[in-house]
This record gives sequence, structure tokens and C-alpha cells, in this order.
Amino acid sequence: MTGMDNAHALVVGIADYWHPNGYFGKLPPIVCKDARDVHALLTTAERGGYRSENAQLLLDGEATLSGLRDALAGLKARCDAESAVLIYVSSHGGTISTGQDAGEYLLPVDVVYTDEGRLVAETALSGAE
Repeated sequence: MTGMDNAHALVVGIADYWHPNGYFGKLPPIVCKDARDVHALLTTAERGGYRSENAQLLLDGEATLSGLRDALAGLKARCDAESAVLIYVSSHGGTISTGQDAGEYLLPVDVVYTDEGRLVAETALSGAE
């Protein structure tokens, strides 16, 4: 086993949100290019040294709430106490200030905000999760 055989990564880039509105919008395409570049750097033997099967890349439509949860579950299944883990995310984040869902959230490509600008907690990935 080489030094990076037990290194794992999840790299996410979300620019083309499905439901942008006045409270958050689409991000420039460079977001996904940056995520691709990070993934490529990690999986280049001479640079990052991550095994390609240990570094997952999710871009735009792949980065749904379900896709993110599946990717995180896969990462957890592949890793052990000796693993090195990198999670790189370039996307929007959101906050719910009050109530039972108060906290910070990662906004997947399919996130929903109400017309009043409130984040629908069930459509986002909470920091606690």
C-alpha cells in the first residue's frame, strides 16, 4: 500500500441551480471548472496521488440532495480510522436563523426556497447531517 491508497475525496461543483430565485442565483460556470481541476489534481499520480476510484466528482445535476447523501454514504463506507478524507465543495450555502431547523446548510442543485425567501430545510443538506 502506498501513502495515498487510503486517501479519499468528494469534490462537488454546483453552478446551474434548478430553482434559482431572487434570494440566490446561478453561479458562474467557473465553479464547475474549479471542481474538475481540483479532482484532476488529486487524481494525478505525480501531484495528488489519490486513486481515481477513491475520488468522486459531482457536478451540477449529479449534486442533488440524494446524490450528495449517496456520495457521503459511499465515502463513509470506503473509509476507516486511518483514512485521509478531503471534501471540496464549491456552491451556495444557506442559513435558517430560527426554529427547529435553525442552522447552516449546503445547497444542492435541487434546493428549494419559498417565494418569501425561506430555505426549505428538507431540500438542503444541514451542517449537522
